Amino acid sequence: MIRLLIGLAIVILFIAIMLRLFKSIRKPQQPYDKLTNEQRYALYFLLELFSSFATESDGYFLKHDAMTYLEKANWYLGLTRKEVIQHRSSYQDYNKLLKIIKSINNNKQALNYMVNNSYNLVLLADGEKRKKVEEIYYKLWEKELGYSHNEIRAIISIYRLRTEI
Repeated sequence: MIRLLIGLAIVILFIAIMLRLFKSIRKPQQPYDKLTNEQRYALYFLLELFSSFATESDGYFLKHDAMTYLEKANWYLGLTRKEVIQHRSSYQDYNKLLKIIKSINNNKQALNYMVNNSYNLVLLADGEKRKKVEEIYYKLWEKELGYSHNEIRAIISIYRLRTEI
């Protein structure tokens, strides 16, 4: 009887450990599931860049909506908070992000979603910060990634009511 209880306890402990391991592994949602880890990190840190302009009036804290948006992005991109913290220092260079994002040429839907997602974060910025982040936004999508102004407006209007990232 004691052996049975010990065996049962070991099995329960093993299951608990395995559940904990699988909980920390997230699967990216469509259309991001076709991207490499590096591409998903780049998209997340691009959103983080845009969210950095959406701060409270004192300028030190992200707005709650921006933080919520980034949490949703983690889930859709299949990233854990631990991964984001671990890779943050490697993805702070704008030119590196741009190079990686340019390599996403086989997944136009993911890029279109990011056009809309980054614009939603631009809308959270206020005053002078809004002007500066809009400048960065249009430079990125129009000049660097080749979207026309009309394409951007069309994408934003298509996905305006979309709640997914």
